Amino acid sequence: MNEGYIVYFGDRPYYIVSHLWPELYKQTSVAGTIIANHPDAGMITKTIRDMEAPGTKAVIILTNEVALYWKIFKSHFIPVTAGGGVVFNENNEVLFIYRRKTWDLPKGKHDDGETIEECALREVQEETGIQNVSIEKRIGATYHVYAEKGKPILKTTEWFTMRANGEQKPVPQTEEDIEKIVWLDVKNWEEIFANTYPSVKLLLAEVRGELLQP
Repeated sequence: MNEGYIVYFGDRPYYIVSHLWPELYKQTSVAGTIIANHPDAGMITKTIRDMEAPGTKAVIILTNEVALYWKIFKSHFIPVTAGGGVVFNENNEVLFIYRRKTWDLPKGKHDDGETIEECALREVQEETGIQNVSIEKRIGATYHVYAEKGKPILKTTEWFTMRANGEQKPVPQTEEDIEKIVWLDVKNWEEIFANTYPSVKLLLAEVRGELLQP
């Protein structure tokens, strides 16, 4: 992924970055995109409020001090940590879950006393019924903002590639509103990309780029 942070307010992105890459440069011409070049702390507060306005499509904070402004941004929220997995089987297919009319990847909140790796494995096992699974490597993190009981939450989800060993039949965790689970080859992800979350698209693009390398 490019240097910096992308936080999603629903499906709308908030960028804190040091430069504009080609796809982000296109975003600057979209009506409703707010751009703050060389911001201050007050601008972070203002643009967070701006994300609540229906006309705002995106915010781009352009700065040479990404770490500083990321720290300022985080100070406005209560942190929540989660873990999840991009799970491959022996045929190199990936496990997708269908929940609340949207394709997703298995993930869930971190419990006290466990590492983030243990969290990611546990959530995959609970949500999919796949038990014989192991972590291969960390991919990266995705970020979401939402309100819970009137409080502003910043959720950081740490993602890992995982390997499911042997033939295992997935079992959807229906109490978590998971309706079905499928294994899909990278060449057949069009349906997923057409109906999933922006952060999942970003994650899958990262994974797919690695898979398609010669």
